[in-house]
Amino acid sequence: MARKLNETRTASARFITATDPISGSHSYMTRSIANFKTDAPIETVYNVAGTIGLLYAYTLQKIFMAERCELVED
Repeated sequence: MARKLNETRTASARFITATDPISGSHSYMTRSIANFKTDAPIETVYNVAGTIGLLYAYTLQKIFMAERCELVED
């Protein structure tokens, strides 16, 4: 049987860095924002990442959250 170890959550944000004036297509950058405890509420992750994202000079487009863990055999 396997079990989880070292669970983490990471939030990242995608920003629009430029817009082509002719085609309207965007250029993007993604930045890791913060690490969270796995029991942190989703709303807290969203609010913290969004607030930190506002500190950037670019337009915040999306917020992503990834959950990771190590799987080990008992």
